[in-house]
Amino acid sequence: MNYSKVSELKVCKGDAETFKRNAVLLYKDHRPKSCGVGTIVKVTANGKSNYHRIEAAGGRKNEITLPAVSIQRLGLRNGDEARISITKANTFQEMMWALNDIEPTNRIAAKLAILSVCLGSLSVALAIVL
Repeated sequence: MNYSKVSELKVCKGDAETFKRNAVLLYKDHRPKSCGVGTIVKVTANGKSNYHRIEAAGGRKNEITLPAVSIQRLGLRNGDEARISITKANTFQEMMWALNDIEPTNRIAAKLAILSVCLGSLSVALAIVL
């Protein structure tokens, strides 16, 4: 499977909704084959990375639309042409994305998942010991 793709793209600043959803608008041809809508991806430019969810609507050919905060973190400016790598996030990276997401429901769900794993591990360990 194809988990990574590098493209020369024009960077565009997203609107407030893009920021709230922590989304990336990316044309289908610039995504790795294994990355559909809703997939968490690692966006890398200038040796810096950010995690985003691919959105369905938007994406124009040869452009990537990111929240302004992400553009700044990647060391880019609105309108720059940049060599950008899009890589599918692994399970740990998806969990980190959820823990740091702007949307509180994603953060709460991730924290509950971690708590469930910890409690489950504790109960297995106690069952073995006792």
